[in-house]
Amino acid sequence: PIAKLKQVDRILEQLLPDMKFNREYHKPSKPALAYFFFCFRMFFSIGILIGAGDYQSMLMMGCGLAFLILIVASVYMEYRNAGINANDQVVSISTGVFTKQMIFIKMEKIESVSEQSNYFKCKKGFTNIKLGFIAPLRVANIQARNMTYNEYEEVKKAMIF
Repeated sequence: PIAKLKQVDRILEQLLPDMKFNREYHKPSKPALAYFFFCFRMFFSIGILIGAGDYQSMLMMGCGLAFLILIVASVYMEYRNAGINANDQVVSISTGVFTKQMIFIKMEKIESVSEQSNYFKCKKGFTNIKLGFIAPLRVANIQARNMTYNEYEEVKKAMIF
C-alpha cells in the first residue's frame, strides 16, 4: 500500500509500538558520493558507451549516452536514499535507487554486524555496514553503503546494550 511517512509512523505506533524510533537517519557524507560511483552498473555503462564509439553510429552513441545518464541518476539517487539509524530496540536502514526502502529490524533478531571496505575507502574512513538476520534472502543481508566508521561503531554499541 502507498502511505506517507506520517501514516507509516501512525501505523507502526498502533500495530508495533516497540518499533517506534527517531527517524533521523545518518546519511553518507559528501565525500562518500565518489565511492557510490564505483559499481558494476557504472563500469558497464561506460563500456557500452566506449563500445558504441567503435561503430561510429550516432544512434548507438546516443543510446549509450542516455544509458550513462540514467545510470548516473540512479547512483545519485542511491546516495540520497542511503542511511542508517540505531537505538537500543531497532536498527533501521534506508536504501533504494528509484524507490526508497526502509527496513526496520529488532535488535534481538540481528545475528551479526559486519563492515566491509577496500583500502581506499578505509583510508578515507568509509565502510559498508552489513546486518545479518534470519529473513527471506532478499533482505537477509541488507547493507548500508559508504557510511563512516562512526556509524558502524554506533550500531555495534547499540547492539551490545
